[in-house]
Amino acid sequence: MLMKRKMYNTAVFRLTVLSCLLSACREAPSEYSLFPAPTDNTADIRIDSLDYEILPLDTIHTSFLGDLYINNDKLQWVDYRFCWIFEFDPAGRFLQRRLGQGKSLKEIPTGLIYSYAPDGKGGFTVIGPQTDCYVFDSTYTLQNQFLVQDYVVDEDPGESDPDKAGTYTYAYDKLVTRAYDDELYINIYSESDDFNFFGDAVPYFREAPLLMGVNLKNARADRLLGRFSPAYVQNSDRCKLFVYTGFDIARNGDFYMAMEADSLIYQYDRDYRPIRSFGRAGRGMDCSYPVLRNLDEIQAHYADGRAMGHYDWIEYIDRTGLLFRSYVKSAEAEVYGLQIYDGTVLVADVDVPVGFRVKGYIAPYYYAVGRIDEENEKIPVYRFKLD
Repeated sequence: MLMKRKMYNTAVFRLTVLSCLLSACREAPSEYSLFPAPTDNTADIRIDSLDYEILPLDTIHTSFLGDLYINNDKLQWVDYRFCWIFEFDPAGRFLQRRLGQGKSLKEIPTGLIYSYAPDGKGGFTVIGPQTDCYVFDSTYTLQNQFLVQDYVVDEDPGESDPDKAGTYTYAYDKLVTRAYDDELYINIYSESDDFNFFGDAVPYFREAPLLMGVNLKNARADRLLGRFSPAYVQNSDRCKLFVYTGFDIARNGDFYMAMEADSLIYQYDRDYRPIRSFGRAGRGMDCSYPVLRNLDEIQAHYADGRAMGHYDWIEYIDRTGLLFRSYVKSAEAEVYGLQIYDGTVLVADVDVPVGFRVKGYIAPYYYAVGRIDEENEKIPVYRFKLD
């Protein structure tokens, strides 16, 4: 049963949304629109297949609940259950294990990790299950910890309002966090009693932000950024629960936003002023999404809907200037799709293993992770080169 709550609730609400990739017509953007039409949306396919290799990591004792990251030119397996960080060299050789649960400055005082965000300088920020936030430097020493104040200065956290941070909760089922310039950005959504997408979703898709910025110095949620694209407004009953957003932040502060139900990628500067849009629809995606008008219908289609085609992950690589976007094709597909963009130009759209997400670059290789196999205790790590 779906439940309603706000961001400050301690119980973790698990909600997985239905997929609804839409390449529908879009509203004509005004001069000040957040969604400029693509001016250059060409394809120049230079890569017709990806020559990747499986990189075996040295054996570790882990819960297999976690994710792969690249930090300070090392591979890191972050074990969310036991709060360990396993470091490997670029060849997959184990180096050392860091953190773990505890109250020293070299440990983390939380029972679970829900998110991990490298800061580009060797440090990182971790989010726990109760909006608890922990900031570490490059020596794995705790520098700051706090509970995120889930309201903007001088706002009442008990009142639901599209412009108030307390209205929203983290997108726990597909949580993406990125650290940039003393700010932690988190993808969010709302299921508040007064502001949600269960019934008439048009007001929600017009007004709801996509990201929350948390100031790591004063512990305040001080930025709400973005909006759903016009495709959501015009097709609200078909993508009603498609509310999770993928994003990345470049070294210069540019945001790259990728909504699951929109074939376009939107680029903004550090002040979230629109720069451009680009992107082409993926191949072989199942777009036959059902119309969902209320919560009962949403629940009835929950199990099958998520397997339908949608855009899953986005990663921008500063060192090479390439952007990678993974996508789900359909419930029957035995592969994922991966698009590679050089600027606004699509240079590759290839088949890759299920769950494939590019996570970073250590010259001369790009590194990716696949779907974690907890039952067989396997962490599928891939690496590849691009000429």
